Amino acid sequence: MIALGAFLGGLLAVLLLLSTNRSPEVAQLPDSPPVRTLVPTYTPTPIATDTPTPTPTFTPSPTPTRRPATPTPRPPTATPTPSIPYSGSVVSVSGSCDGVWVSGRVLAKDGITPVQDVLVKAWTEGYEFPSTETGADGKYYIRLSFSAAVAGDWHMAVVDASGALLSNDVFFHSSSECLAAAEQVFQIDFRAR
Repeated sequence: MIALGAFLGGLLAVLLLLSTNRSPEVAQLPDSPPVRTLVPTYTPTPIATDTPTPTPTFTPSPTPTRRPATPTPRPPTATPTPSIPYSGSVVSVSGSCDGVWVSGRVLAKDGITPVQDVLVKAWTEGYEFPSTETGADGKYYIRLSFSAAVAGDWHMAVVDASGALLSNDVFFHSSSECLAAAEQVFQIDFRAR
């Protein structure tokens, strides 16, 4: 233990000497010119410190995404057509030299049951005949010409009280001849849809 104390004491003396004498000493060699010799100085060794290592963070792996389904195209919507409650057509045509007239019936959907109190109207270019109401039997009659067979283009329809069409416009043509192929008497029936 004494040897250790002597060693440490000598070491301390060297360290003090080195720390106070910072200039290099020149040693004299007998036959040679003076040479400067550097005396080492004490440099403390840095103490190692713990450097924290970064904690890894969780990075989620990409999850596959489903491709969105291609939407099924919708069919185009039908253009609404105005709904009319009756449909009419020419049922028969015959000749008469006494004038032009139209008659017919208004029937329910079944095509058998007569419909009463329905307004029907006839017109030609430039003139509208007064509306006529169907009777209990669903029949109507409108005289278009009183004196003779007249050629003309005519229209017939079921209408409401304001004259708006409640059926298709049924077109018919009368002739002025009084022959076998003459066309002056028309039967036009209307049927509820």
